[in-house]
Amino acid sequence: MIWRHRVWKIWLVTLSIFIVVFAVFSYFLTLQANNQALEDANEQLTVYVEGMHNLYLNGDWPLDGYELSYPNQTTIMISGPSTAAADILSEFNQSIDVMQDSGTIAEQIVIHNQEMLAVAMIESELVVVAYQPIAMAIEAYRSVLWSPITVFTIVLLAITLLAYLLNRSISRPLQHFRKLALEMATGETVTKMPIEAHDEFGELSMAFNRMVRQLNNRISGLLHEKHILHSVIGSMRDGVMTMNLDGDIFLINDQAKRFLADANFESNHNGLDRLPEKLNEYLALTISEQTVKVYSLIIQGRNWELVMAPLYEDQRIRGVVSIVRDTTEQYQLNQLRESFIANVSHELRTPIALMQGYSEAIVDGVAETINDQRELAAIIRDESLRMGRLVNDLLNLAKMKSGQLQLDVKQHDVTKFLNRIKRKFLGMVTDKAITFKISLDPDACEGYFDYDRLEQVLTNLIDNGIRHTASGGSLRLKVINSKRFLEFKLSDTGSGIPEQDLPFIFERFYMADKSRAKNSNKKGTGLGLAIAKQIVNAHGGEITVQSILSKGTTFKFTIPNEV
Repeated sequence: MIWRHRVWKIWLVTLSIFIVVFAVFSYFLTLQANNQALEDANEQLTVYVEGMHNLYLNGDWPLDGYELSYPNQTTIMISGPSTAAADILSEFNQSIDVMQDSGTIAEQIVIHNQEMLAVAMIESELVVVAYQPIAMAIEAYRSVLWSPITVFTIVLLAITLLAYLLNRSISRPLQHFRKLALEMATGETVTKMPIEAHDEFGELSMAFNRMVRQLNNRISGLLHEKHILHSVIGSMRDGVMTMNLDGDIFLINDQAKRFLADANFESNHNGLDRLPEKLNEYLALTISEQTVKVYSLIIQGRNWELVMAPLYEDQRIRGVVSIVRDTTEQYQLNQLRESFIANVSHELRTPIALMQGYSEAIVDGVAETINDQRELAAIIRDESLRMGRLVNDLLNLAKMKSGQLQLDVKQHDVTKFLNRIKRKFLGMVTDKAITFKISLDPDACEGYFDYDRLEQVLTNLIDNGIRHTASGGSLRLKVINSKRFLEFKLSDTGSGIPEQDLPFIFERFYMADKSRAKNSNKKGTGLGLAIAKQIVNAHGGEITVQSILSKGTTFKFTIPNEV
């Protein structure tokens, strides 16, 4: 609205003062004009009466009730009381009685509801009266009042025009300031304020531009720091959450969102803006004690470590920062290490006990014949070879992990290689009545790989398949040429791998389905698949597994078909 502008408010106040002053001035001017009009009319009538009196004295004026009318006035010359002039003369009776001999008087009288200014000149018995309507006398001075009205109108228009121009010159830069300020409030990029003149607004524009530059620099710095903070927090493997004292989350990264989603699912809580009830209890305890708290949680089958620490500002607690760490893998590794130590201890204890017992039998002479001694010595040799294989597996895996494994990659005939693999396991599959088939893509007759290492990979995989496939089952090895890779796919109809073990099947020391492994005639150390994965990765390939419990397992790996 127009009245919201300060210039127009000043214009309205100025105009109000001007109108009041003009009204007072007009009032007194009107009074002065009326008084002056009456004085001028009185003088004119007095002169006129004296003239008529002189005419009478010279004998040039008819007497005895003669009445003569002139424009704007009427003169009656009377020698004595007259019936026709009774109304006029009655108004002067008191004044005439006061006068002794002669004189001139002026009165304002009312005749027939009309105000009159009458002047009477009395001498002896002669009365000369002249009168004029007061309105007619004042009318001549009414034109004087139009001059201040005209001046007032001109001044009013001038003030309005000045107010408009002043408002335009002030409001335009102010509106521009307002527009830029609103842009800054909404976070938009603010352009410079144009400097149109070297006055107060020019100085204000320069100060505003300087402020905008400083704010932009500071905002850019804050946004850069915020971007770095979010990048650091987002790239962290651990989840980060920051809550206020009411438990509202105002900073969270993707890792913490996944943790919170699982926690909300278990507690039937929706949304990622607040903690579920169980975690709220930990939050309240951290705030009340103002100490760092560490909690271990199991959510959706995964192990989590939750660390909550008070967040201070000016030595006052403002909220809580929480670090969430998924310790499932660490927990599994700890379990794997314990299982590995137990397995290796068992694997070493058995052959050592056998070697110790049989060697004592030879030393003590229990084995008397040469055949008995040879039989015991053969058992000691087999157990020592078993221990050697275990130690070699450990050494090979350590070399692979440290990158010290050297591959001898050459071009080989894939058909001959697969025939060698088939002959190697022919006796085992025949004993268990397992069908073992190998199919080769015609385009995959040659390949580049380390012969011995790739044989070790297939040996581990096929050996596992045979051990966990019941009699009457089947194994199938298929090799195809997939663009620049050779793809090996080994499928069996064995017992399968439990779903919870699949993510860890290639980890060191891991043995899926421990009870099944214990019932097997040939137990492993949990290193075979880990070694197979390291060999495939060293070739630049990838190995995966798919399995359905009680239906079978499929291992698939690829190696580049080039040097």
